[in-house]
Amino acid sequence: MKQALHIFAKDVLRFYPEILASLAITLAFVKFYPQTWGAPVGVRLYSWVPTALVVLVVVSWCVLIARAMHAESLIGDRQFWVTRPYRWWSLLTAKVLFAFAFVVLPFLAAQCLMLHEAKFHPFAYMPGVLFNTAMAVCIIVLPLMLLASITKNFPKMLLGLLFVALYGAALGYTSDLMPANASLSNGSSWWSFVVVVAVMLAVLACQYATRRTLVVRMLVVAAGLVIFGLAVFSTDDGDVDKLYADRQAGGMSGVQVMLQPGDAGGVDFDPDNAKEVELSLPLELSGIEAKTAIMADFVKVAIDGPAGQHWESHWQGTYLKWLPGELDAVVHLKINRKFYERMKAAPVRVKLSLALTKLQAGTVTSVTVPEGEFRTPGGSICSSEEWRLGSLSCRSPLRQPALMLVAARFSRTACGSAARIPGETAPSVAWIGTLDTDPAEFGITPVWDTSVFFQSTSAIGAEAGRYLCPGSPLAFVAYSPVERGQATVSIQASGLEHLTTKMMM
Repeated sequence: MKQALHIFAKDVLRFYPEILASLAITLAFVKFYPQTWGAPVGVRLYSWVPTALVVLVVVSWCVLIARAMHAESLIGDRQFWVTRPYRWWSLLTAKVLFAFAFVVLPFLAAQCLMLHEAKFHPFAYMPGVLFNTAMAVCIIVLPLMLLASITKNFPKMLLGLLFVALYGAALGYTSDLMPANASLSNGSSWWSFVVVVAVMLAVLACQYATRRTLVVRMLVVAAGLVIFGLAVFSTDDGDVDKLYADRQAGGMSGVQVMLQPGDAGGVDFDPDNAKEVELSLPLELSGIEAKTAIMADFVKVAIDGPAGQHWESHWQGTYLKWLPGELDAVVHLKINRKFYERMKAAPVRVKLSLALTKLQAGTVTSVTVPEGEFRTPGGSICSSEEWRLGSLSCRSPLRQPALMLVAARFSRTACGSAARIPGETAPSVAWIGTLDTDPAEFGITPVWDTSVFFQSTSAIGAEAGRYLCPGSPLAFVAYSPVERGQATVSIQASGLEHLTTKMMM
């Protein structure tokens, strides 16, 4: 450990200009990024500065890590440090200490300062802060250290980063060419993430222990190819089927799904994706119990033609919710374009499957909108947006709040008007939050800024001129999942292009 501390102290003295520059960038980020909270882009002072500072923070980490690790390059056998009695584990420990002291700790402190600036007590959210910091280490710091260990100098590392960027672009482009597929965050996804991090740690230790750079580079390339193949060609269909087991043929707890003809449906051709088309299918749900709600998380479709033709999609993500009394919605899903062209005028049988979550209403908390900001039951801080009618601007610590429904009554006359009657419009509602239980959502900033838009429950409330003024009532209803399952509906159609107007049960 004494040798590791000696190397660490040497690096601090040698690279203090880079250290000071990185700390200055982090302080600037803490100072200027909060100006984005609750303000539209058009009224921010130098709106490009906060985004640029986010990028500069990561760039400063890259420079610091590269400079420190290339001081004792692992490539070749003519470096000065090779002639010294350095033990590889001491050298690796010193570099880890350097990254921890001047990348991880400043990032941790920046999160606490920004939470305090956002009026959240940092120590109350320390599990989330530590979780977000660990994610930053695994997603940014560790890959940068691994890349620096297999490159000789900073220009070579920049070339490596270029290859990484091209790899990411190829991954994204290839994923877009593949059929639409659900993205499910579950235990298996986290295990995959843990395995990837463990492999990076093992490869980094292998490089310091053996300095067999060619072998290590081949391991990195092989790991990248495996990740590429899993990301592009694997699906979450099995995980979705397991999580949303089809418990009864008629649906989930009496919930009935019907496909309804109407003007809301149709076919959309994406000019940027020639392989798929998007079908919009009007749905009607019934049987929703009082004090519950139904959320559709995923949807898939199977289509059979008259001559044995068959095509089935993967599970695709959707975002639909129904309350008791709400019936209609439109589900959007992508299907193969060639199959659509073949079947658009041919008789088909369509089986639509929905992966549903039943939500149970919990505690109702009433709030009267005060002047300025106010705290919500979910822990967020909100204010009425003067620049946008009928909405709230909220900021949340480290992640979106737990899922809840917000109900409001707006005024159709401006705030402060002598003729204004608080809550004069019909009720309006909005869903906010998530069912995710992770202590934090990964981000360079620990504060999530969102706008809450309300949907009116009547035509009167949907008219222009809705104001959420001081004295207006708000009601927050917490929702939690109580059941998951699948619901299916099958129809006969004279052709896919007529699916929304010529359907027969």
